[in-house]
Amino acid sequence: MIILGASYSTKLAHKVAVEIHDVLRGALFSSEAFTSEPELWVLQSMLLIEVFGKFKAGSKQHEMSIIFHGVLINLLKKTGCLNVHVPSYSSKDELDPESSWRNWIQLESMKRLAIFTFNWDVQHAILFGQTPCISAFELRLQLPSEVNLWTQNNSEDWLKFRREETEQIYFLNCLKKYLNCSNDLPSINPLSRVVTLYGLMSISWDMNRKELTSFDSNIDSYSWKCRMSKSFDWWKQDFDNFYFKISQNSRDTLNKRFLIQYLTTNSALYHVAHIALCTNINSLLIYSGYTTIFGRKVSKQNYEFAVQTTRTWSKSIGR
Repeated sequence: MIILGASYSTKLAHKVAVEIHDVLRGALFSSEAFTSEPELWVLQSMLLIEVFGKFKAGSKQHEMSIIFHGVLINLLKKTGCLNVHVPSYSSKDELDPESSWRNWIQLESMKRLAIFTFNWDVQHAILFGQTPCISAFELRLQLPSEVNLWTQNNSEDWLKFRREETEQIYFLNCLKKYLNCSNDLPSINPLSRVVTLYGLMSISWDMNRKELTSFDSNIDSYSWKCRMSKSFDWWKQDFDNFYFKISQNSRDTLNKRFLIQYLTTNSALYHVAHIALCTNINSLLIYSGYTTIFGRKVSKQNYEFAVQTTRTWSKSIGR
């Protein structure tokens, strides 16, 4: 957390943060806490180290983050984070609220770690051209709980909202509704909407890989891409309706600022999803004039491929 914060400070602070980062992963991996089934804080630390290395440092740190990305995913699978189940409210919560609250925090933290890592894994594939390590269908957990539950500072206040909690929705059930453009979409919170979009992007990547690697020449590329495009549009329509409702009810200036950021970033992500459905993001960057992509020089062969794929895509749009 310190090195991530320092990356937003002065150049000197950022330089120090990079130097700390370069020894941090090694220190964590060589500690007694790093095992085949590590504690939650170890996995959280690994994710934060990877985030810094991939986006906040140089090409060396970026490449190292890519190398160790799979280690984090494998440990998440090993520890059961992708399948964690948070029990609904019961009378046990009333008998020992403090213990129930702390147990809930542990499980909800595992769930959110898996969700953020999944989102990160999709970015890993879409933005950096890497092979994803998690399929959307491996995420057999519930969507994130409501923010009112997550932000409470003590068991008493947590229990008040816990009593009012509705039945939690599973990620896959929700994803299938958006994928099928269902008229019966569930009411979900802002974070759940984001992970659902990442889920659709993950399916889109899987379908594209299947088409490219399959020996079956009868795969209808146009058909599945049209279906995914409709699913993205269905998500956006529901997202805009949701944003409009909460923005009308919000009078807090700070909250409105968050909502604007939330709308802007996730609308941009929706457009990225559409672009990635049809072409390669790296090809667009190369075609637009980038001479290096994430620390690697663009070769003549890479450039020619980018020109070919981008022009093919642009012609298909024209039709």
